[in-house]
Amino acid sequence: MSQNKKINKLASYCRNTVYSPERIKHYARVKHNIFKIYIAVLILLTSCASPPVTRIAYPYKPEKLNLNWKSICSGIEIADIYDKNLPLIGHIVKIDLQNPDISVITSEPALFKNNEGLIRAETTYNFAKRHNTVVAFNAAAFQTSSRLSYLFDSHRKILGIHIAEGKQMSPVNESSAAILFFDKGKAKIISRQTERAVPENTVCAVSGFSVILRNKQIVKSSVNVRDSRMAVGLANGGLTLFVLSVEAENTYKSQGLTYDETALLMLELGAEDAMQLDGGGSSTLIINEKGKQRIAAPTIGPLILRRVASNVGIIYKHLQK
Repeated sequence: MSQNKKINKLASYCRNTVYSPERIKHYARVKHNIFKIYIAVLILLTSCASPPVTRIAYPYKPEKLNLNWKSICSGIEIADIYDKNLPLIGHIVKIDLQNPDISVITSEPALFKNNEGLIRAETTYNFAKRHNTVVAFNAAAFQTSSRLSYLFDSHRKILGIHIAEGKQMSPVNESSAAILFFDKGKAKIISRQTERAVPENTVCAVSGFSVILRNKQIVKSSVNVRDSRMAVGLANGGLTLFVLSVEAENTYKSQGLTYDETALLMLELGAEDAMQLDGGGSSTLIINEKGKQRIAAPTIGPLILRRVASNVGIIYKHLQK
């Protein structure tokens, strides 16, 4: 049989074949599941593509920093760290919380399924675009039902307190630290979450891991492996906020930092208190420059951003117009 006859016969069969709605739905589900598996394998492969973190040959010494601060709006400056010796890539944001044109937001109550911390997951980039933030970064650690469920499940369970618009949407976790933001341009880092430790005038708050710096003293940590880090620090009695993102998704280009090294860096920046947020593959920092949201971190890892549980946004009033 010639090739043309084979094609015509196949076309005739397809025209005369009637598929039931159930069969069509079955094939649609199969196709959808195959696509999910493909994406899962792709992400798992890219997440394992980085070489293992090398042993710490020498401690990072942030006193050698020579930062070139750049103003992106009134009250907010950014700077980058490029250390070829370690190597290390980091990104810093310095925010004047007392600036009347600046305010802080967290993932809004509308995203929550309940007040027990179950929230619809999203990337920090989408959060930043929706709220037109000048700065946005991921916050709390979270739970999922399985290792792969963070790829497919629509919701996450926040580990620890979350307050948005003055409403508490997730209960405290006494083993974790938190950063609290108040209505008069001031913030506070607490080492242990309890209901008594959270004042009623708290406008928004997010949970973290542990305090790494308290009253300019490093709080020693057992986390001595270098990795991607997301941390926040406070100076001037809680009037100045530092946001620090350190990359390690490709350790050939950036080794990341330990908890103690992150604390040293925060101390060098001038922070008095500091705490770790969710790091690793969740670490995301978005900067609005000239009206466009730019992914400041990660820059050396997989192109697919992780959907996280909670985010923090810095609003600049004149950018909202």
